[in-house]
Amino acid sequence: MSRKVFISFLGATNYGECEYLCEGKSYGRTRFIQEATIRHLMSKEEWLPTDAAYILMTSTSETNNWVDFHFNNRDTGEPLTGLHSCLEKLSLPFPVHTIRELPDGNNEQEIWQIFQRVFNECIQEGDELYFDITHGYRYLPMLIVVLGNYAKFLRNITVKSITYGNYEISNFGKNPGLIVDLLPLSALQDWTYASGQYIRSGDASTLVKLGNDAIRPLMKKHKGQDKNTNNLYAFVKSLDGLTKELRTCRGSELIAAKTLKRLSEACGDIEAATIPQLEPLISKIQESLTPFSLYEDVKNGFAAVDWCFNHGLYQQAATLLEESIITLLCKCADLDLMNRTYRDLVSAAIYCQTHPEEPLKEQYKEQQQIILNIQGTMGFEELCSVYAPLSELRNDFNHAGMRVNHSKPDDIVIKLQTYIATTKEIFQKSPSLCRNISKEPLAMLINFTNHPSALWDTAQLAAAQQLFGNVVDLPFPDVDPAGDEQYISDLADLYLDKILSLAQDAQATVHLMGEMTFTLALFNRLRTHNIPCIASTTKRIVENFPNGEKKVKFQFVRFRMYEP
Repeated sequence: MSRKVFISFLGATNYGECEYLCEGKSYGRTRFIQEATIRHLMSKEEWLPTDAAYILMTSTSETNNWVDFHFNNRDTGEPLTGLHSCLEKLSLPFPVHTIRELPDGNNEQEIWQIFQRVFNECIQEGDELYFDITHGYRYLPMLIVVLGNYAKFLRNITVKSITYGNYEISNFGKNPGLIVDLLPLSALQDWTYASGQYIRSGDASTLVKLGNDAIRPLMKKHKGQDKNTNNLYAFVKSLDGLTKELRTCRGSELIAAKTLKRLSEACGDIEAATIPQLEPLISKIQESLTPFSLYEDVKNGFAAVDWCFNHGLYQQAATLLEESIITLLCKCADLDLMNRTYRDLVSAAIYCQTHPEEPLKEQYKEQQQIILNIQGTMGFEELCSVYAPLSELRNDFNHAGMRVNHSKPDDIVIKLQTYIATTKEIFQKSPSLCRNISKEPLAMLINFTNHPSALWDTAQLAAAQQLFGNVVDLPFPDVDPAGDEQYISDLADLYLDKILSLAQDAQATVHLMGEMTFTLALFNRLRTHNIPCIASTTKRIVENFPNGEKKVKFQFVRFRMYEP
């Protein structure tokens, strides 16, 4: 069973006494934040004899504040008791250990000594850590953050609490002080690391673990009734499912796009489920999935190729590219995508095309007309030029390079990159090749604003999907305020090309809002291509608080068309 471990640095100052509050509850008047914080922690959950507290101190802080009667009361002159006596009066169920004679941390060497002693003397495998960072030198909060992450990796610990005692607001003890919870900052760091791990490597496992560790307790607390928490959990679960589909080359699932659609729906409904700053991280993750269609679409196979290659999953990328070419040709020839016989016939058609000197194999002669139909599809010859060498590369992967003429690792990556680029060039030269391979006609809203659709409220996303179809984000650029008219014109031309590339054969509408001169220039260009533009309208809602702070929220009202 994991230990609960309270860790706090004891300072050397003659601390004033005040009443400490947390979440509106009082934890008594005391000079020592450690006493109030332990009271608070014990009120939240049961602590056992196997748990522990560690008070870290220098020789000076031990003399001044651990033992009794070093300092006198500022008002009465009465000798003051030290922290040791105060904690003894609590009759704690767990032992209190002291880490004595720590250096002051006046240089880098001393700071590392403190780090190593805390790690070695306070932290055991699997501990649950409760940090108090109220007292000590200014570098200590940073030390605790780094130490926590270090111990998470090496000793599988969990940081359960990071608190700070705000005495300053008490007006020298006349008013209550506060025990401030800083754990959300640590949690945000965990989410940031996990999101970065996904963006870099496509690995969502750490995000999933955070979902299990952080979100499930919230769902239990709210009895499954909190929409935002449920949506965040659904997002993490769907992302896990999607990355597994990609990493295991589940082409049929990727084409069906059911997991992609669930993920998009969860993104659209997430608000501040736990930490408001999570929203930009989620938006960043969603941006990585923009190339995918949310409808059943063969092109998702090629989007998966890019995703895998960009995340270093080269064998998966090769497999998906070869199979996606077969799938596309099946679709273009109106053949069952999942029928093994038809997929073999596509491979046979490609082989016949690339080896015209060889006669058709006997086993395929009865299906010769089907092979001819496949060879007559648009883009067939061009795709053959990719498929043949790609098939050889895939065999090199599958046989682990255990062949005489195997490729070197760097050569594999270069070859694969070339095959992917060539396939894209084929699609660009023959846009009709990918026409009508989506199960549903693609109506698309290109969200070209500074507000990713992942951050939209439920009403706005629902209206967008109902009126305009699948929402695709295209981030709005940072328009240089010093740029002249030619700069704006060039920028508008650049983003016109991006939008036309996204739209291709879709029925596209552009949600266009941003810097006015650039917006107008782009609107005029889109109008010449018969692409309508819309803006969204909102209602400004202001909530004023007794302390003088105010919260401003913008509530979606409707979409409004630009007039030509």
